Amino acid sequence: MINKASLLLALTIFLTGCVAAVVGGAAGAGAGAVYYMGELKADVNAKPIAIAQATKQAFNALSVQTEEFQQTDLDAKITGHTANDEKITVTVKRITETVSELEIRVGFFGDETLSQLIYNEIIRQLNAAEHAQPTMASATTTPAPMVTPAPATTPTPLVTPPPATSSTTSVVTPTVTPSGS
Repeated sequence: MINKASLLLALTIFLTGCVAAVVGGAAGAGAGAVYYMGELKADVNAKPIAIAQATKQAFNALSVQTEEFQQTDLDAKITGHTANDEKITVTVKRITETVSELEIRVGFFGDETLSQLIYNEIIRQLNAAEHAQPTMASATTTPAPMVTPAPATTPTPLVTPPPATSSTTSVVTPTVTPSGS
């Protein structure tokens, strides 16, 4: 007996073609990068801003001239040219809080080898940036500098009291004199 999943898979392959079924399956599983119709696509565990910065560093490492660099918390677009004037476009779109879709296109028709090289360098730069940042474990094991309070002292009065002369107290009574008579 044929189960529903097998029937659905066979129907998908028949209606959309084998390559589309493989691409959809790989993208849903989050398995690496997939090159299809001139474009390399991958889901990456990073935010668009981090991927954009890693792409900029990857372009520098590969001697790609950066021409456009735009980034937000939701997406990013970086374009550049190789020495042979091959246009490279990298777009990033946020999927979830921690996962983004990365797309790389080289030229009009695409270049799988160069796309894969750029992708590998972007991932290398992301990993390098991740290892450069301190982790929570190392941040909590380093003690904070101790702040010691100043030693307690007797406060100095602002007004000096009059010297004590004897145990008897004298009272001064003001005298009032009538004026003008």
